[in-house]
Amino acid sequence: MKGIKKLLTGILAATMIMGATVTAYAVETPAAQESGQQSGQEEGQGSGQQATADEKGSVTVTGCVEGESYSLYKIFDFQPAGNGQGVYVIKDNSPWWNFVNGRSELTKTLVTGTTDTYYISWAAETDPATIAGRTGEGKRDEALTDAAGVQAFAKAALAYGEANNLRIGEAKKAGSTKVVEFKDLDLGYYLVGSSTGALVSLDTTNKDASVIEKNVIPSSEKKVEEDSSRTNGEKTGAYGDRDDAEIGQEVYYRSTVTIPAGGAKNVIFYDKMTESLTFNGIGTVEVKNGTTVLNDGTATAPAKVIGGSYTDAEGNTVDATFHVIFDSTYTEGLSAGATITIEYSAVLNEKAKIGKVSGGIDQGNDNKSRISYGNEGNTEWDWTRTYTYSFNIFKHDANKQPLAGAEFSLFRGQTTTGEAVKLVSLGERTITVKVTTETGATEDKQVTANAYRFAVSTDTTTTVTMITPASGYVVVDGLDGDTYALKETKAPTGYNRIGNDIAVQVTADASTQIDTNSHQTKNIDNTDIDYTVGTNGIISVLNETGVLLPSTGGIGTTIFYIIGGILIVAGVAYFIVRRKANAQ
Repeated sequence: MKGIKKLLTGILAATMIMGATVTAYAVETPAAQESGQQSGQEEGQGSGQQATADEKGSVTVTGCVEGESYSLYKIFDFQPAGNGQGVYVIKDNSPWWNFVNGRSELTKTLVTGTTDTYYISWAAETDPATIAGRTGEGKRDEALTDAAGVQAFAKAALAYGEANNLRIGEAKKAGSTKVVEFKDLDLGYYLVGSSTGALVSLDTTNKDASVIEKNVIPSSEKKVEEDSSRTNGEKTGAYGDRDDAEIGQEVYYRSTVTIPAGGAKNVIFYDKMTESLTFNGIGTVEVKNGTTVLNDGTATAPAKVIGGSYTDAEGNTVDATFHVIFDSTYTEGLSAGATITIEYSAVLNEKAKIGKVSGGIDQGNDNKSRISYGNEGNTEWDWTRTYTYSFNIFKHDANKQPLAGAEFSLFRGQTTTGEAVKLVSLGERTITVKVTTETGATEDKQVTANAYRFAVSTDTTTTVTMITPASGYVVVDGLDGDTYALKETKAPTGYNRIGNDIAVQVTADASTQIDTNSHQTKNIDNTDIDYTVGTNGIISVLNETGVLLPSTGGIGTTIFYIIGGILIVAGVAYFIVRRKANAQ
């Protein structure tokens, strides 16, 4: 009977460790029974009624994860020993025999009078280091009930049961009530396994056991880097739910997959980008647990990055730009849990949505990700949005009349030194601008503008010159929330070119990160981002007629003074020569 006490002690420890508890009663003596009841009451996590050996039992699992499947496995039979007491036994023809026979944690004792039935008890621990690390009364002669040992045994048992299809009946899927029941059970030693990793036991003295599913499910979160917060150009900017960027610029993402303590199985990460983002390829994806790279490309790598969508064995497809499949042996072995990072990048391309974008996920320049786990577990999509902006140039005279034929170039930074921004001409576009009427009121007006956008690396025809049409308006798409300088390189015929650079400051609030979803996903809300540039988004450029007055350092009218001086000197010399000639 001492072996039974050891076994039940191990069961109680296992249920506590694996995150789902059930009241355990050791019934070999009244004292032992009292001790077991006290233990169960202190936990307060499970409940049960004592049963006689010939009664049926049930297991009710509450707090289940909706959509996940729960399976029941019976490892040992219960053999009555009189007065409602009994022992666990197994026959050598049991489908569990090979598993049990190979476990060092278990001691098997042949039942007297039989040749094929064995009593089961936990083997006494003999390793000094393990014994020394234990705490509590009786630590030197108790069975192997340390956390690591029980967890290893429980996981191994579940894996064996799954691999050999030893499930009792069909798996039960948790519905909206989040309750699963197994009824009309012969008493014995059972494991309840779920696709989230739950493991619980039903012992012989609990007729009706109630188990609380306490497993923490895996989670996923996505962030994008705001490059304007970088230090010395390094990829160390702040990560959040929003950023802004130029068309043609690389955007860096960081997703985290959190594996809870106890591990998880069948974990797959999915990432999907809108068409305005060009993925830089699976070769740029880096998956790490701390500093350890998991996608090293070897056959035994814990993580494999695969381009495109994922289709499971049943033909169900998850639309994705790429996905990461984690080896279940690796993720299930993360007993202490882990936070895995996945870093990758994309380029904001020519299909980018410009400025304030209304609507939720997939309506802007969005990148979303989620994970699946277990049999049917999924997190919600978590997503980020990248903003890019535009501004209008209005070329006019002193009377606010539009001027055609002016040419401009755009530069990054506060000056027009260095290389001008490469642009692509998009032809004419009808835009709505705000204008001030003669009465001082502001109203909307539709005009035809010449449109340009920032170039991407695949563009074969680019320009650094923007030309105003008859309306005087030019629109430029694809700016970051940053500082630019505009230079007029050619004035309209009959007008003077502006000698000074024009500062263009695009001010946006993309760095403000807003999380509104309290579940797995962290979503930005649908509040449109606002940005400012110029007045009403217009850079107003005035050209004057008349004499061009040079700026300091220019040659200006000096050349005319020099030429005039030369002519005067030449005239005086001619006059003197002629007088001498006449005198002779």
